[in-house]
Amino acid sequence: MTKHINRFKSYFCLLLLIILFEAAFLLVLHSTYTYGPASTHDSVAYMYAAKSLIKGNGLIYFGYETPFVQWPPVYPFLLSLLSLAGDNLITVAGYANAVIFAAVVFASGCWILNGTGSLLLSVGCSVAMLVSIPLTYVSKYIWSEPLFILSMLLFMILLERNYGRFSIGCLIGSALLASLCALTRYIGVTSIITGCIMLLFTKRESFIQKIKEILIFGSISSVPVAGWLIRNYILTKTLTGSRPPAQSNFWENVTAALKVMASWFGPEYSQLSVYIIMILLLFFSIIACIISGFTKEGSFSCYRISILLVSILVYFAYLVVSASVISFDNINSRLLSPVYVPFILMLFFALNNIVGFFEGKAKKAVFSILFILVFLIGLVYPMSQVRDDVRNSYENGSGILASRWWTRSKTLEYIKELQTEDELYSNFPDAVYYYTGKRVCYTPKKEGPPEYGLEGFKENIGDNTCTYIAWFNLETGDSIYHVEELAELFSIEEVEKFPDGTIYRIIGLRGSDNDNQ
Repeated sequence: MTKHINRFKSYFCLLLLIILFEAAFLLVLHSTYTYGPASTHDSVAYMYAAKSLIKGNGLIYFGYETPFVQWPPVYPFLLSLLSLAGDNLITVAGYANAVIFAAVVFASGCWILNGTGSLLLSVGCSVAMLVSIPLTYVSKYIWSEPLFILSMLLFMILLERNYGRFSIGCLIGSALLASLCALTRYIGVTSIITGCIMLLFTKRESFIQKIKEILIFGSISSVPVAGWLIRNYILTKTLTGSRPPAQSNFWENVTAALKVMASWFGPEYSQLSVYIIMILLLFFSIIACIISGFTKEGSFSCYRISILLVSILVYFAYLVVSASVISFDNINSRLLSPVYVPFILMLFFALNNIVGFFEGKAKKAVFSILFILVFLIGLVYPMSQVRDDVRNSYENGSGILASRWWTRSKTLEYIKELQTEDELYSNFPDAVYYYTGKRVCYTPKKEGPPEYGLEGFKENIGDNTCTYIAWFNLETGDSIYHVEELAELFSIEEVEKFPDGTIYRIIGLRGSDNDNQ
C-alpha cells in the first residue's frame, strides 16, 4: 500500500512540475510577445556570428568585421542551428529561451524530488525558480546566460551521481557539460574548477583513483576550451579579445555583487535585513551539511550540498576577481544570475536535512506549516517584481532594442530602402541590424585595435561614394567618432533628417578627388 502511495505522490509531483514547466514557457513568451525577445549589442553579435557561420564565412564579430573572439562559440552555433527551424531567428531564439527557462524550472524540481522524496520541497523549489527575478530577466533576452545556467545545472546533477560509485558515463558526461559551460561563457571555466575540486571528495578506495578521475575530467573538459583559445590567439593575438583594465577595485565589486543578490529577495530599504537572512541561511546550510556528513546515510547529501556551495563560491570569486582586473559591464543580475539556481537548490536540500533531525509526524507537520508560511511570505516581493516586469514587457516591449521607440523609427524605415551594396555605419548598428538585417558597422573607435579605429575606417570606405552614416538622436558615448568629428576629416552631406535621427553620406576624404566632385 505504501509503495502505491509513494508512486502516486511521485506521479502527482511530476504532473505539478510539468504544469510549472508550461507556466515558465508561457511567462517568457508573454514577456516577449509584443516586440520580440529583448536584445542588446551582445544579442546582435551572437546573431550576426550565427548568420556569418551559415554563409560559410566563419564566426565574425558584429560591428567591425573582425574574428569573433569576445565570447565562446556555443551560443552562436546554437543560433545557427535554430535558424534552420525558421526564417526569423529573433522569434526562434525567443522560443528557445522559453524552453530553456522551463527546463531549468523542471529540472530543479526533479533534482529536489529525486534527492529528498518531498513533494512540498520539489514544487516549492520549482516555484522559486519560476518567480526568480534574475532568471526571468535573463530569459527574455537573446543572451547566452539561460543556456549557461541550464548546462551548469545539468553538470552539477551528473557530478553528484559520480560520488558513491565510479561511473565512467557520469564522469564523461559531467566533463562534457563543464566544457559546454566554458564554451558558452568564458566564466564557465568555474565549472571545470568545481568539478576538479569535488572529485577529490568522492568515495574511492585510493587517492590515486581520485587523481585519475580528475585527470580524465580535466582533459575532456579543458581540451575543447584550449582549442578555442588557441584559435583566438592565432587570429587576434589575444585569448578573449582586447579588454581595457578594470575601473573598480575588489571590494567595490564584492559590495556591488552582494547588493545585486540582496535585490532578488527584498526591496532596497530592507537590504540589511536581507543580508542577515542570507548569511543565516548560508550558515544553517553549512551546519546541516556538516552534521549530516558524519552519518553514513547523510554523506551523500553532504556531498550534494557541497557541490552547490563550491559552485557558488568559485563562480562568485572568479567574477569578482575578473571584474577587478579587466573592465566589462558592471556586476548586475545578468552576470550573477547563474548563482541563483545553486543557491536556491542548496537551501532546499539543506532544509530537507534539517527536517530529518525532527522525529515524529507532529513535529514534521508543524515544521512543514512554518515552511509554507515563510516561503509564501518570501515569494511576495519577487513575485510582485516579476509580475510588474512581465506586464511592462508585454505592453512596452521586453527591453533595449525590442521597444516601441525603435519600432516607430523613421530612420530605420529609410535604411530599409538603401541598396544592399551600400556601406553603412551608425552609432547604433545593433538596432539597424536587428530591424533591417543589413550589414552595418560602428563609426570608428577613438582607442583600441587599429582595425576598430580611424585607419581601418578609411581603408574600408576607400573610394566608395555610397557610404552612409545613420546617426540616431540618442545619447552616445565618447568612445566612437561622432559625425561632427568625422566631418573634420571627411566631406559629409546630409541626406535625410528625421525626428529620431539623420542619414548622412560620406563623399570622400577632404581634399580627395571625390571631395572635389
